[in-house]
Amino acid sequence: MMKDVKVKEVKFMKKSKYYYYDYWRKKVENDEELWSGLFEKKAIDKESIIIAPSILNAYKNQSESAFIVYPNVKSVLGFLKYIYLPTAFDGIFNHDSTNYLIGADLDAFFREQKINNPDKVKTIKHMESLYTELNNLWDINQDEILEHLIQWTKKFNENWLDINGISISFTIFRSPNELAKEIIKVYEDDLDIEMLEIDLDVNKEEFLMLASDDLYTNEFMKRKFTDILTNRLSITF
Repeated sequence: MMKDVKVKEVKFMKKSKYYYYDYWRKKVENDEELWSGLFEKKAIDKESIIIAPSILNAYKNQSESAFIVYPNVKSVLGFLKYIYLPTAFDGIFNHDSTNYLIGADLDAFFREQKINNPDKVKTIKHMESLYTELNNLWDINQDEILEHLIQWTKKFNENWLDINGISISFTIFRSPNELAKEIIKVYEDDLDIEMLEIDLDVNKEEFLMLASDDLYTNEFMKRKFTDILTNRLSITF
């Protein structure tokens, strides 16, 4: 007599489209905007993540500093892995090309740079560690990714590069309100709060109101905030 055999169900975690190199390769081939504005022209909603990717490289005459809205945290992971880090890391060693890059895997890049730049092995190993930590974020609980990614950016933004003429940083804002508060703090601490109204065409209170949760359901507020974000903000983090 045959016994019933219980088959253990194996569940496979579905991968986000942002996980795949080919998705980002097509974006680059189609010359889509990846560094500023609204990614894929998607309006801001509660899942949106506002980022400020910065690359200042005097050797390549490269100055990338803007704000861009990505639709969710995994889209930010993909941008970092395939677009931002390859461009930022390559520019540290390659000063000839001014192009933005896309990279499927940076392991070969790290090996090559260790051979070509033995005096910078410590820096390269730190880059390698940051890259590995970022890759590991794909596999953690969806609800925890954002907080882990913010912790990752703090490590990334530490003063580890130590190369004159090159500065790289990556800042994440959980919401429009968080961004507005940080912008206001910069004006109050380092500039002049009266300049905010001149630069943004709104005063402090109006800016905070625009960046409130009402923005998600009010099309006028959404358009006004997006205009400020993409066309008027000139300060960086």
